[in-house]
Amino acid sequence: MKASYLLTGILLCNLVAWTQKPFLINGTITGKTNDYIYLYYVSGPDETTATDSALIKNGRFSFTGKLPGPVQATLAMDKQNRMAAKYTQVFIGPGNMKLALDYNRFAESVALKGSPVQEEMDVLTKARAPIYEQLKPLSEAYNKANNTYIEAMKAKKDEATLESLKGAANTAKEAMEPLYEQMNTIDGAFMDKYPQSFVTASVLRYRISGMLLPEAEARYNKLKEEVKASYLGRAIKAEVDGLRNGSPGAAAYSFAAMEINGSGLKLSDFRGKYVLLDFWASWCVPCRKGNPHLLSLYAKYKDKGLEIIGISDDDSKPEAWRKAVEQDKIGVWKHVLRGLKHKPDGGFDRSESISDQYGIHSLPTKILIDPKGVIVGRYGGGGEDDAAMDKKLAEVFAQDSLTLHIGDAAPAIKYSQWLKGTPVTSYDDNRVYVLEFWATWCGPCIAAMPHLSELSDKYKDKATFIGVNVYEKTGDQPYESSLPAVTRFVNSSANRMRYDVIADNNAQEMANLWLKPAGIGGIPTTFVVSKGKIVWIGHPIKLDSIMDPVIAGTFDVAAFKKDYEVKSVASLKQSNEIKAIFAAVKEAADAKDFKKAFLAVDEGIQKMPILSMVLKGEKFKILLNHFTESEALQYARELNKENKSFASMIAVEICEKEGLSKEAYLYAADSFRSALEGYKFSLLYDKLALAYSKAGDAKAAVEAEEKAVAAAKAEIKDPQFGGRVFDYTITGYEETLNKYKKAVKN
Repeated sequence: MKASYLLTGILLCNLVAWTQKPFLINGTITGKTNDYIYLYYVSGPDETTATDSALIKNGRFSFTGKLPGPVQATLAMDKQNRMAAKYTQVFIGPGNMKLALDYNRFAESVALKGSPVQEEMDVLTKARAPIYEQLKPLSEAYNKANNTYIEAMKAKKDEATLESLKGAANTAKEAMEPLYEQMNTIDGAFMDKYPQSFVTASVLRYRISGMLLPEAEARYNKLKEEVKASYLGRAIKAEVDGLRNGSPGAAAYSFAAMEINGSGLKLSDFRGKYVLLDFWASWCVPCRKGNPHLLSLYAKYKDKGLEIIGISDDDSKPEAWRKAVEQDKIGVWKHVLRGLKHKPDGGFDRSESISDQYGIHSLPTKILIDPKGVIVGRYGGGGEDDAAMDKKLAEVFAQDSLTLHIGDAAPAIKYSQWLKGTPVTSYDDNRVYVLEFWATWCGPCIAAMPHLSELSDKYKDKATFIGVNVYEKTGDQPYESSLPAVTRFVNSSANRMRYDVIADNNAQEMANLWLKPAGIGGIPTTFVVSKGKIVWIGHPIKLDSIMDPVIAGTFDVAAFKKDYEVKSVASLKQSNEIKAIFAAVKEAADAKDFKKAFLAVDEGIQKMPILSMVLKGEKFKILLNHFTESEALQYARELNKENKSFASMIAVEICEKEGLSKEAYLYAADSFRSALEGYKFSLLYDKLALAYSKAGDAKAAVEAEEKAVAAAKAEIKDPQFGGRVFDYTITGYEETLNKYKKAVKN
């Protein structure tokens, strides 16, 4: 029954979307008294074009018919060629409309009243007008240069002459690019202001091939449902789907084609390697200009596993394709044709078109595919630029940055202070050394401490356990400014940390000599050293299974190394990808290009959904620091509806910022109260008190801080809070409470 209801719903939606409603256009034209004028428009769900004619009598004419909704229509004076000199386009819709135009200024003079969509188009036309004026002479110059080149080809001029004329035409074309960029900005601003408009859909269909997937999806999703159901909406959706198929995260379409030398080629044969698909053509000047750079990339990475497959849009001119490959000396990699076939009726058979499967609409465009057959980069139309491609290739082939391996000599032990135990100045071949990297803010590190202490006690005669404090959060201060807090933590954790403890120095040599060269970006991480060499790296919880064989000298280091290095290379790649995502957001935010920063957030989430919460938190920080408070809070509310886990994270950010309104701090207080419904933690009560204090409610701050003190006194007796709540934690809460009480008295 559910299936039949669904089918009925779909049919009803289509029926509603294509209900025909009458329209009437009463028109007047000056400069033409008796002639026919023609109207072309999409008239039904099959996208058939209706052609209507009207006789002009004494400068007047009219059109009537039925429409499903707004459509873009063409008015022309020539029935055989609706794109002849005398033509213009307008947006018409159901209802009565009045149209006026001048025959001698056909396109420039058109004025249509009674069409709300055309009124929106008039806004865009007015904004574009200054750019069009600047484009006119440049466009005329390009057309003249291009026609000269075409005539020279017809006259079969020599190669040097043709190249010179072609270069002149391209120079004239490039002169228009800055103005096209300005036009793009104007169109973007219009789409931002009218996100649901049918005009936006019309602009979007033209612009979408050059957009990144997140922007394309976002703009499509904002269109009205009736616009989505229109012929334009369906065409846009097809474009978005195609772009999605050719964007990072999608499985690469597996094609088979004939290589330029006549042999068969299958994309699936390249599994296990990175493959760069280069969509280009012999006639594409930017493609040809980019070939030297592509050659340099191929030379740099081919021995590391990079393959390039050129996919040319030269199906109708295979000889030009072969000639371009030879001239540009790019025959060093594979080449196939796109696979677009011409039909006898003048149309195209796209069933075997590789470009269509990847959503390619502009050249050059490059698609990077990883060894598993998943797209990890798009550069060019609908993607990033070549600089981003270079950066990505450098990242994916960064295995050489793994300079510390299993079996290598252990680096020296450097430190700022040896906080506990006896300093180790050299490795004794008769002892095993276990170095566990940790930080006071790292929950898993603290959770592992009792277990490490048990192992240290068990193997005290044969092994030395050393806790290495790294990555303490000190902001812009020198690393060693964290030493008092670290020392206090260690001294208060005597029973939990029954092993040696050291703290890294300002140069962070322990992190830079051990963690980073091994490609490790997270803690806790443990290194085991035997006879002066690293024999094991992993999480401290797994030490039980390897300590006995390591001490006995029977641990299979070679087998562990083989397995570990495969995983560590993959981990490093992921770490580099994460760094690149956050670097892109930060770089754009620092440059105050917030549109680009938010786009980087969306792209990062698409590439790594697991980073969604953190990246959205970054977006909130940008809004809080660079936009209005109301915009930041509105986004915060949206995030909280999406996932309540955002509440406390956002509330902390609000409380850390000075100078916000009372409303903002009370919003943070509400978030902390919500979190306290599930967890009565002293830390949450302390944060709640801070929010009230900043909101100016000292009495509420006192009440919350009193609960923080009481909760902390109970937590310090509870083993599950071991390593998180100390005597100095309670003292700190009590000092804060006294400060709030003074505020009440004052």
